[in-house]
Order: sequence, then C-alpha cells, then structure tokens
Amino acid sequence: MAMALFGVLVVRIVNSVRPTAIWAVVWRYRVWISICVKEVCTFYAKEACQAAQKRTNCFGFVRFPPCAVLRNTLVLGRRHGSGSVHILSGIVFFKTARLGEIINFYLNDIGMRIWLEQEDCTILSHGNLLLGFCQRDSPDLEGMITFFYPEKADVDEMYEALSSIASAEPTVNERYQIYQFFAEDPEGRALEFQSFLHRIEPVEF
Repeated sequence: MAMALFGVLVVRIVNSVRPTAIWAVVWRYRVWISICVKEVCTFYAKEACQAAQKRTNCFGFVRFPPCAVLRNTLVLGRRHGSGSVHILSGIVFFKTARLGEIINFYLNDIGMRIWLEQEDCTILSHGNLLLGFCQRDSPDLEGMITFFYPEKADVDEMYEALSSIASAEPTVNERYQIYQFFAEDPEGRALEFQSFLHRIEPVEF
C-alpha cells in the first residue's frame, strides 16, 4: 500500500513540476511524503536485515548497522518531552575472577565479538545480545546465558565445537518447541544453545 501511494505521489509531483510551483506541490503533499518515505525505508530495512540473518549464525539486528539505524530511528525509538528520540537497549553484566580467560572463551569458542573495552570490564556482542564481564574478587555464577540460532544445524555445529563441555547432545524440547543443549563456561556459568522450532519475530529495540 505504501509503495503504491509513494508511486502515485511521485507521478503527481513530476507532472506538476514547474520552477515556480515545485515547492508548493511538495508542501501540499508533505504529510503523505513523510509517511510513505518512512514506510518504504522501514520495508527495505526489514528486508535487508532478514536477508542478512540467513547468512549468519547469530539472530538479531545489532550485527547489521544500516538496518538497525533505519529501524531504530524510524520505528523503534521512544520520543520524550524534549522531542528527542532515545534508543532503548541493555547490557547484562557478570563479575568474573578470571577476566582474560573468560573473554578468550567467549570470543574463540562461542564466537562473540568485543563491543567495548573499559578499564576492568569488557562488553561482548552476539547478535542483539550484549554481555559485560568485569574483573572482581569472586564471580557471578547465577542464572543462564542463552544463545539462539536460526536453524537446528547451527545448534549442531555449536555442539560439535563444544562437545567437551556440553552436558548432553542436543534434543528437542517439546514443551517450549526448541532444539537445545547445555554447557558451562570455564567458571561454571550455565550456557544454553538453542533454535526455535516455530516462527519468531525479529527482536526489536
């Protein structure tokens, strides 16, 4: 619908182009132009992100900056009283007593990337997941870190790489409709690797 409206507006503007009238035409249709441009940009951003997701083991928008910028700016921002748009996101932090070893594990064995390095903390990214590890006297070992992937084959690939620390082979969880296996990082944090067996919507910020 948006594409059709956009095409109609372009034809009308082109047919109305005269040196003295062009800005009047643009002003007259300014609201429809704004709506259509927003819809068209959002459509192509979503398509680009979905295409990119098929070529990576990570699921999410953060890895694809052009898509993320368009969607965050046009669709997913929260407008405050000042009129500015603030993007909502988050980071989960863990204390660790072995920062170097933990970072190497998540980089080399899990496939995460360094997003930001601070004095005694390192923040890693994996798709739309941001994890921070900070050097402290004792580690945080509660909870579970779950990595999810587009296909079962991706989970099998991770199992092959991590079989030495996995608790068992991947299985289908009928209750939650996922394909999963569990493991632990070098400090003993619980890890889960899974793929959803049903359609899911892209994670939006």
